[in-house]
Amino acid sequence: MEKKDIDWGSLGFAYQPTDYSYVCNYKDGQWEEGGLTEDHTVTLSECAGLLHYCQEVFEGLKAYTAEDGSIVCFRPDMNAQRMFDSAARLEMPQFPKEKFVEAVKMFVKANAAWVPPFGSGATLYIRPFMFGYDSIIGVKPANEYQFRVFATPVGPYFKGGVKPLTVRISDLDRAAPRGTGHVKAVPGVSGLRSASHCPRPVCPPLCVGPPDFRTGHGKAAPGVSGLRSASHCPRPFSPPLRVGPPDFRTGHGKAAPGGPGLR
Repeated sequence: MEKKDIDWGSLGFAYQPTDYSYVCNYKDGQWEEGGLTEDHTVTLSECAGLLHYCQEVFEGLKAYTAEDGSIVCFRPDMNAQRMFDSAARLEMPQFPKEKFVEAVKMFVKANAAWVPPFGSGATLYIRPFMFGYDSIIGVKPANEYQFRVFATPVGPYFKGGVKPLTVRISDLDRAAPRGTGHVKAVPGVSGLRSASHCPRPVCPPLCVGPPDFRTGHGKAAPGVSGLRSASHCPRPFSPPLRVGPPDFRTGHGKAAPGGPGLR
């Protein structure tokens, strides 16, 4: 397979679409066959559950060209397992693990020309993700979902190699008890970004917070996504909607900050 004519050594960590994406839809209680597409766009209703309750999970892995010219991925089965577990936490249909691995294989094979050559220092970054697709206005799981895979060739995340970082403990926290920190979903990521705008010069792009930080003081999607599993609580005194005490924290996950986890 002839590689794309790209200056692989100058690549940064930015989006550059490849030839194909992978798409599979969930409707009427089951996943369709799924397949490749040249369309890299997503069309959503303004009332899509993803937009209001951040019902989305995602993964990240890389494809490499080995010295013998073959293309390899590192433990895609483990990414499949984590997405499987993340979907369960956010009340989403679980994408079959075997189907996940096969989708990644099909996708990488179709985009082989975009996998950087051996020795270039670059890789093909692959992003599988799944989100609530249909229109949902109430605080509840979506009925339809879409699983997609896209990728982009990237250079090293840290240009010039990994160097020591100065990290300041901030007032913000991503993880907390009874939240979504053990899964990889949108809510857990959104809370990390404000540190990059910290006015103090010693503040790095990424800050970690003390364990007593709470994110329940605002009305945002991340806080909703973590509350939803309570509706399936086996204890008879558990109400359909449960909110936490003043010290309840939902920021320990990588998911939509406040939506799907409230039920």
